[in-house]
Amino acid sequence: MSKNVISLLLFFSMLIGVISSAFAVTIESEEIRLGINGYINGHYTYMGKMAMSETETVPDSSTFGTAAHLLFNAVKNKLRVNLNLEFDNGAFARGLESDDEVIGALGIMETFGEYTVSEPFQVRIGNFLTPFGIYNQIRYITPLFAPVVLPMMYSPPENYKGKPLIPANVNLMLFGRYSTDITSIDYYLYGGNGEVNNFGNDKNKDKGLGGRVKLTLPYKLKIGGSYYTVKDDPDTEGREGLYGIDFDITVRDLNLQSEYAKDDAEEHEDRSAYYTRLTYSIGKFAPFVGYDYLKDKGDTLFDHGMHRYSVGTGYTVNNYITLKGEYHYHRIDDKEGLMDVPDDIQMFRTAAIFIF
Repeated sequence: MSKNVISLLLFFSMLIGVISSAFAVTIESEEIRLGINGYINGHYTYMGKMAMSETETVPDSSTFGTAAHLLFNAVKNKLRVNLNLEFDNGAFARGLESDDEVIGALGIMETFGEYTVSEPFQVRIGNFLTPFGIYNQIRYITPLFAPVVLPMMYSPPENYKGKPLIPANVNLMLFGRYSTDITSIDYYLYGGNGEVNNFGNDKNKDKGLGGRVKLTLPYKLKIGGSYYTVKDDPDTEGREGLYGIDFDITVRDLNLQSEYAKDDAEEHEDRSAYYTRLTYSIGKFAPFVGYDYLKDKGDTLFDHGMHRYSVGTGYTVNNYITLKGEYHYHRIDDKEGLMDVPDDIQMFRTAAIFIF
């Protein structure tokens, strides 16, 4: 553990010594406005000894990493085009040989065109995040939320063998907002490919369909409900339905968020997850505490549930730099069936986010 403390101190020293000259680029004419901005997230993670199955464990680890997002926007009248590029640990080069070393990843996270007929009626076509829950539309933009690590329903632990509960991307969406002086209602109706191959293509007739409604009330109270279904051909693969409800309220400097999601499926065992997080903004600091839970009846480790307790804080240095640090304690609800493997996991992560 002492080596990890030394690594952490060196990391903080490096962060404190960084001088930022962050900026965004905007080019505007009478007909079109072009914008380029993004952020770089440098992080350090300590992960304690972890159970990977009922008989297998992996030792503790200490890792540095980076993730960068470059966002391109073009707006002309009622038309908007967006492109989101992600660089994970640099980039990678792929040659003809199958054993080429991969040193990072480069991917297009979102790309879409959007047309606004009016505020209550807008259309988006492309490949973009599914509007399910609080975080899914902003999950890549880490400067916008308190922790670095997202709730387990969005980003499960490494030892979870299933896919995240929250669906990833869709391809077509109708959405809009109805507003009054004190309230507003946002709606989203969307569809897209269901089970896709490694190239992002869907070669069967099953499609993902869903919707979301969010009500915004006085005192910054937001209540949302979401539904998504996929593999909707009962004769071949069965039906999978995902239900979600979320709650977000801010009173002065105190913010409370909570979500619940349940995956009700015919093809595999039911899954469910929920979390609650309380964040207090005081000056440049944003300390938080949270509780997170994930249960999957078809997974040995998560059969009875995985609990996660979190505490951390963010610190806004200026408009361009945010520092974050957080501790997570994971505990398996029931060790029955596990053979000499730890039933808890400790994780610490700190990050510096540079915004331009």
